[in-house]
Amino acid sequence: MRLAHAQSSDSECQAAVRNQARDEDHDCRGCAHYPWNSDESANPDIEIINAVRPALGTTNGLLACISSPYARRGELWNAFKTEWGDKGDASILVAKGSTRDLNPSYEQSKIDREYERDAAYAAAEYGGEFRTDVEGFLTQDFETCSPTAL
Repeated sequence: MRLAHAQSSDSECQAAVRNQARDEDHDCRGCAHYPWNSDESANPDIEIINAVRPALGTTNGLLACISSPYARRGELWNAFKTEWGDKGDASILVAKGSTRDLNPSYEQSKIDREYERDAAYAAAEYGGEFRTDVEGFLTQDFETCSPTAL
């Protein structure tokens, strides 16, 4: 039986997650503790960052976002595109590296096994590269070209 959000309370959602039953028995989309997978949000990564920024403005706190790259879209891609390297704001650090660059003790054989299993996934997760196989019909490169170039 799959529970719909309208039929369950947030505490029931949390219990389902604790019991690792989310995928089989329960749909938590839309619950307060599950905002990153919400049908109500068109771009949840920017919504989460926008929610945190006002508090950081009052505390002068640090916003640290650490992730493996995925598709060339979203806030991680935007930060990489605009702030990585010499072109970026000197007060913003954007680092890029492979697993072995950042953790030389990680076993290469484990990485090799993941590349054999799924090269596109492994290039993102272990190689630190943005994926191009998960892009929409129009790629980021096409969207940025000028009409006269067509």
